[in-house]
Amino acid sequence: MIHLAFLPTTSQYACGYTDLKIFCQGEGATAIPILQLGQDALHNYTVRNIIYENHAIILRDTEALISGGKCPTVTHNVTFGKEWLNYTGFLEELTFFFGCYSTEGDHLPPDSPLEKFQIDCKGFIPPPGSGDGFSFVFSSKEGNVSREYELAEYCRHKVIAPVLQKNAPRSGPVVLPREYGVVLEQGFELEWKQGKEQQCQQCEESHKGRCAFNEKKEYLACLCSGGICKNPNPPSSARRYPAWITTNTKCTVFTETIKRS
Repeated sequence: MIHLAFLPTTSQYACGYTDLKIFCQGEGATAIPILQLGQDALHNYTVRNIIYENHAIILRDTEALISGGKCPTVTHNVTFGKEWLNYTGFLEELTFFFGCYSTEGDHLPPDSPLEKFQIDCKGFIPPPGSGDGFSFVFSSKEGNVSREYELAEYCRHKVIAPVLQKNAPRSGPVVLPREYGVVLEQGFELEWKQGKEQQCQQCEESHKGRCAFNEKKEYLACLCSGGICKNPNPPSSARRYPAWITTNTKCTVFTETIKRS
């Protein structure tokens, strides 16, 4: 079930944490829940799981999933405002370098370990604009190799993809260059922060409720399972707020009446 603190994008009411807006991509049995993240440009991320008791959500890069295969195309970094979201302690990073040593006269340094990190999948397609050249992938554990050979200076494109720490292969160059897509498919984990307002903190900690905000990120009310929890400034009338449920990859919308308690 998908519910507060997430806000359905079809709602005319601002119920949930602003910026945590989930929409359904597609219709019927093939519809999937999507959360958009990005600062310069928005990118789609498929919702894999929400762990409400931990204030955590697991997302997957939708574009990478669509490209598919053992070595999908990774085109962008994951960016988001830190007002509502942050990474959890289960963060691991895969660092990609594309279009490396592509200019005339450039060659891989002799006797270097870089070849072990070269992406080696049949049909692999680098991101647009990367040009020709070599492509590499490193886990956080092997990041010292890329720094030692100053790959950032010899490559046209660099992308950092977050993944779940427990799913990142520790064998590094043995596994990643041939099937990093398996790791990306498991997604990465973010946590959403409790509201900073005193009312919201009391709502989530004392009443075990969920805070509702408007589009201006102003606190509206404390929502509990039986309606609006008692608070100094409850709304003056009952409203109908959409809630979302998912069964496998199917998205469904229904409404529930939130009444003053």
